[in-house]
Amino acid sequence: PSTIILSQGTSYFPIWFAELNESQEYVGSHNGQSIIPNEPVKALSQGDIASPNALSKRIDDVKQFKTKIEWAILAVITLLVGLNIKVWTDKNELKQAVEFGYKMKSEELIQDSMKKKSNSDYENLKSKLDSIIKSKPVDTKSTSNNKRASTI
Repeated sequence: PSTIILSQGTSYFPIWFAELNESQEYVGSHNGQSIIPNEPVKALSQGDIASPNALSKRIDDVKQFKTKIEWAILAVITLLVGLNIKVWTDKNELKQAVEFGYKMKSEELIQDSMKKKSNSDYENLKSKLDSIIKSKPVDTKSTSNNKRASTI
């Protein structure tokens, strides 16, 4: 759309007037008016004129804005779905890692308890053996005879 400038006295379009058969008197608020006042003309020139072209342009602008919003919403939804998938898979991996950690710790505790028990048993046997050795008198002659017999 473009602005059209009108001048007084210039022909722009044809106007047809009707001829009335009976005489009628106009009794409206504009009775006796010979020109269009400036106030209505100013009001029309101040704002957007609702021409079909102007409305079509505004509709196109709204459609473009709506399309941009739809793409932004689609991008946000895609991002959220991706993050949810990542969190879900990480959660499963974390669960597996925790279970593996518990399993390894329990095996380590079992091994430590078995090691402590075997060390305890070894210390008990060692102390019993030492007490047996200390309580038995040592025969020095039989020990020296055994040494001579082994050298022959």
